[in-house]
Amino acid sequence: MRKIIEDTVAINKTAKADKIQRLAARLLADRERCKPQSSSTRCHLCGRSYTYVGPNGDDSGAFCSPQCRESYDHGARPVAYSLRQQFSLRMGKVGFWLTCRCGRAFESKGWKYCSPQCARQAHQQAETAAVLAEVAMEAPTKRRCQKPGCSRSIPNWRHGRKVSSTAKYCDVHSGTRQKGRA
Repeated sequence: MRKIIEDTVAINKTAKADKIQRLAARLLADRERCKPQSSSTRCHLCGRSYTYVGPNGDDSGAFCSPQCRESYDHGARPVAYSLRQQFSLRMGKVGFWLTCRCGRAFESKGWKYCSPQCARQAHQQAETAAVLAEVAMEAPTKRRCQKPGCSRSIPNWRHGRKVSSTAKYCDVHSGTRQKGRA
């Protein structure tokens, strides 16, 4: 009888050990399955990193924005990752950050200028330069501000009056700037 009890106890111990091992294996497998996946993934078209949220309606979740998805649908194809890494410009949310000719930083979606006014002024300057080149003339150079680190030019006119030829500073550094203007 004692032998039967000892055998039963031994069987129960091995059964418990097996049960514990199976439970531990399940817990480890469950832990691996529940590990958070990479929080950011790369867009299929532009290569920007974004947080994957899964498919939603027409959106497969493979693109960072509706613009990338629509561009892909209209025939745009992904650029090789090695080419994407060659961009020297800082990437923004919808484009690249550029500095306009007027000195203002803006996020560009392919535009060269920050506003239509800047574009208009640039085109007018190009037309003037072309006309001057036709008649073999050079545009007069503007005097530059003498304040260290300033690259602005000294205006010819200030508040309706001609600026003296001895002026050394631009509007910002001369102290004659009107309130609210840059």
